[in-house]
Amino acid sequence: ETRFVAKYGRLPKYFQPRESVYGRRREQPDRSTLPLFFYSRLIPEDLCRQLAALVPAPETDALRTIADDSLPPYQRTEDGQEHQVNVLAMEAVALHDLFAVLRLVEDGQVRVSDKTSLPGAASLRKLDSLLLGGDYYSPDQEQDLERWAGGPIRPIRPFAWPLLLQTGGLVRKNGTKLELTRKGKKSLEEPPAKTVKQLYDRWRVKGMLDEYRRVDQVKGQSEKGRRMTAASDRRMVIEDALMECPVQKWIQVDEFFRYAQSAGHEFEVAHDPWKLYVSDSNYGSLGYAGFGDFNILQGRYILAYLFEYLATLGLVDVAYVPPYDARSDFRHIWGTDELAFFSRYDGLLYFRLNPLGAYCLDLSDEYRPLRAQTPTLLAVSEDLLISMRREAAPGERLMLDRYARTESPGTWQLSAESILQAMADGHDPEQFRDFLRRSSADILPEEVDRFFDAAVDRASALSDAGPARLIRCSSQALAEMIAGDPQTEAHCLRAGGPILAVPESMENAFRNGLRRLGYVFPKS
Repeated sequence: ETRFVAKYGRLPKYFQPRESVYGRRREQPDRSTLPLFFYSRLIPEDLCRQLAALVPAPETDALRTIADDSLPPYQRTEDGQEHQVNVLAMEAVALHDLFAVLRLVEDGQVRVSDKTSLPGAASLRKLDSLLLGGDYYSPDQEQDLERWAGGPIRPIRPFAWPLLLQTGGLVRKNGTKLELTRKGKKSLEEPPAKTVKQLYDRWRVKGMLDEYRRVDQVKGQSEKGRRMTAASDRRMVIEDALMECPVQKWIQVDEFFRYAQSAGHEFEVAHDPWKLYVSDSNYGSLGYAGFGDFNILQGRYILAYLFEYLATLGLVDVAYVPPYDARSDFRHIWGTDELAFFSRYDGLLYFRLNPLGAYCLDLSDEYRPLRAQTPTLLAVSEDLLISMRREAAPGERLMLDRYARTESPGTWQLSAESILQAMADGHDPEQFRDFLRRSSADILPEEVDRFFDAAVDRASALSDAGPARLIRCSSQALAEMIAGDPQTEAHCLRAGGPILAVPESMENAFRNGLRRLGYVFPKS
C-alpha cells in the first residue's frame, strides 16, 4: 500500500478506510468491481497470471526534477514568514574544507572527547571559522531557544568533519587531541576527490555515529537494548536511491521521499518504534499509529544523512532555509506543540547530485569537475613578497600564515625566520612551495626556488642521533685516554673538557670497555 500511494497519490476508493459516524461505519456510496479480483486485499496468484496478459504493465516511476531557474528564491513557512533559499554548490567547498581541516589537525588545534570522539566546543568554533563560508547557519540565525523550543540548529559541517576523518583513518586520537596518521599525511599530496571518495566509502560502511542520534527530539535511542537498526544498512539503501538520481538535476526532498517509497528503497530506523518517544515515553511514543511514519523516522534520517554528511563531503549540492517552521509533518505527534522544528535538518528543501557525487557513487570512472577552476590566488615576486589576486579562503590563509609573515592586508613576506619556525613546528617547506606553484598563474621566480632549496638544505642539515649520557671524568687527561683507548673509543665521544658523551645504545658496551681498562662507572 505504501508503494502504491507513493506512486499514484492514493489508494483506490475500495481500499480507502470507510468513514465512521458515531461508531457506525458508512457504506461505500459507489459499487466497485475490485472485489471480483481481490481476495483479502490480494489477487490470487493464478488469477494474476491471467490478468497480466490482458492489461498493460504499469509505467515505471521516475523522479521529478527541477531546473536551476525554477528553484524558488524564497520559501514561505506555515506562519506566513518568507525566508531566502540558500543555494550552495558543495563540490568546491568540500575540496577546500578537506585540506583546511587536515591542516588544522596537523597544527594540533582539534580536540575531541576521549570517550565519545566528538569535537569539543572550542574545536567546533575553530572549525566553523576555517570552513569555506562557515557552517550552513550563522550564529545570528539561531533564534532564542527559550522562545523557540526545538534545540540548537548548529553545528552541522564542523561537527561532521572530525568524525569523517576519524572514520576514514586520516586522523587518530592522541589523548584528546587529533593528529594526522601516515595515511592522513599522504592524503595532503593526493588529489582531493580521491580522498573524498575514500572517506565516503569508509563512512557508508563504518560511520562511527548513527546519524539519527542527531535528531534531538527523539528520545530513547541510547537506552539499553538493541533499539536502532544498523546505520550502514540504511546508508546502502539511500545509496541505491541516489544512484537513480540524474546528475546535476535539483530534486525536492519530499519528491525523493516519495520516490524512495515508490521504488521500494525501504529501510527501518528502529527495531521497535514503541521504544522511541517525543517528550513523554507513554503519550509521545512513536509506536502510535502515524507517530512513527516515514517522514518522522526514515525521512528525518535521510535529511540528516544528506545535509550533515553527503553535503559536507561535497557529493550533493543543497538548497535550504532555516528549519524554523519549515516542515509541519510532525505536528500530530503528542508533545510537539511548542516545537519550531523537529530536527535541525528540517530546512533542507532541495538537493542535487553533482559530478563529485557521481564519481563517489561509481556512476563515473573519473572525477571531472563541472565548474571552471578557481581564479588564480596569488603572485610571488623576486623579493619573496606574496600578493593576493583574490581574497584567500580560510584554508589558504591558514597555509600562508603558517609559512610566511603578514606584511599588510593581502600581502605576506617569505623570510628565513618564518620558514625556520614552520620547520621547527614539524612542517615541510616543500608542501608550501607546491602550494605556491599551484596557486600562482606564473612560474615561481628563480629567487624563490633558491630560497626554498636553501630551506630544504637547512631542514636536512641536522638530524636526531638519539639520546646520550654525559659523563664527567676527574681530569681532561683521563677523558682523552678513555676516548682514545681501543676498548672504549668506539663507544664514546669527546664533549669538551673532561666530559664524554656516550650514546644510550652503546652504554653497556662502554661500561664493559671501562672495566677492562680498570675503571667503573656506577649505575644511577
